[in-house]
Amino acid sequence: MGDGRSDDTTRLQQAINYCIANGRPLFIPTGSYITTGLTLNNASGITVFGAGTNQTKLLAGAGCTAVLTISGGANHLTLHDFGVDGSAGSGQGILFSGAPGFLYLSQFYNLNIFGCKSHGLNLTSAFSYILTNVTAVNNEGDQIRGWGGPGVYLEGCNVGGVSEGRSGFRFLGDCTLVACNGLYERTNPGGTIGGTDGAWAKFGGDNSAESDFQYGYPSVTLIGCNVESFSRIGIQFIQAHAFCSFERVSFLTRAGARDTVAVYENGDVAGGGLPLHMKHCSFTLVSIPGTATTAAIPSTWADGLPLHTNNGRVAGENLGGQNRFYDESSKIPYDIAGSDYQSPIDNRIGSWKLVPYRLKGNVQVDNLGGYFMGGQPNGGGSYSFFTGRPAMPSTGNWKRGDVVWNVGDAAGDVLGSPGSIYTLLGWRRVTTGNTNTPGTDWVELRALTGN
Repeated sequence: MGDGRSDDTTRLQQAINYCIANGRPLFIPTGSYITTGLTLNNASGITVFGAGTNQTKLLAGAGCTAVLTISGGANHLTLHDFGVDGSAGSGQGILFSGAPGFLYLSQFYNLNIFGCKSHGLNLTSAFSYILTNVTAVNNEGDQIRGWGGPGVYLEGCNVGGVSEGRSGFRFLGDCTLVACNGLYERTNPGGTIGGTDGAWAKFGGDNSAESDFQYGYPSVTLIGCNVESFSRIGIQFIQAHAFCSFERVSFLTRAGARDTVAVYENGDVAGGGLPLHMKHCSFTLVSIPGTATTAAIPSTWADGLPLHTNNGRVAGENLGGQNRFYDESSKIPYDIAGSDYQSPIDNRIGSWKLVPYRLKGNVQVDNLGGYFMGGQPNGGGSYSFFTGRPAMPSTGNWKRGDVVWNVGDAAGDVLGSPGSIYTLLGWRRVTTGNTNTPGTDWVELRALTGN
């Protein structure tokens, strides 16, 4: 038993059944155990553990559709310190089937799941659990996936080897990821953003493509995560709810990747847009350096934009919270060339140092920490900021409180007469609509010089 040659399914299942019936923990000693599928049925309060991820391994046998299946519902179930190798099977690594009960108040830690022909760790119908130091790599489906819920917490988890069209982390509902890492894609696909490309993480329900992942509007929190070496999409939101927050998250493209997007929202978002708060995040394009005979291959953001959102809202507290954009070859912050929507050209608001960013879509920058920048309240006390232009807008549909900054050749010119000399900072919108009359729809934002 455990020699990596004989089928150990029967004896392992007998041991599992005994421990469930008697409320005992099950220790699986060092060894490689071939199985055509093990089942933990109604395993509440049970612990299954091994001698370590490289010491105790469960190996999928031929035709195995799931190495370990949790069924019948469970709470306070613990799995830890073993590996799952699905390379010789035909299905998943660890599966919670969701019938007829639910999985909650459970924890999995120090697991290594790899080589499965479908998902690595699949926890549908599971709402409250903790995953710690779980590694899932080179599985053909999603690496780690689950329905999610307010009690879903991942720490120190790692994903990699994500196939085209799949995700490293895939969650339908609420979740918190802390110090999670990954991904490299085994392919570097082209195609359009939001197509069949792999992603480091994907959140929300996909009503058209995934029958078991429909109608989920998650609130997502990422802290200290490393979204690394993605070829096309770092994080994708299909559906989202009231609040998503990223703090100290690093986005690094794959070397030489083209047309990538760090954060992409393209679906049904409650409230009409993605309410994303970002603070102390970094966005880095990693290029392939040139040699004496070859030219460097730069990475690029799709349309020059690391953040894509459809009619979304990005909280000013923030994209202004010391988020930094880097070109890996120069190691310094750079300004992503702007067109329609960009941060204020003033690089300081209070104590915050801003690096200009640009967003695709009709984007509001909300709640700039109480710093008044000239805009009037725009629907619930928010403020909107738009790109600099060389003249007051004469076309377009605008909201009351929108601000356009003056970046024309005369932006620094001294205007007015002695006693009221000023410079023209820009124009503030005082009405909502598509008329653009000076003095009626737009008023000048002036800065008095004191002369």
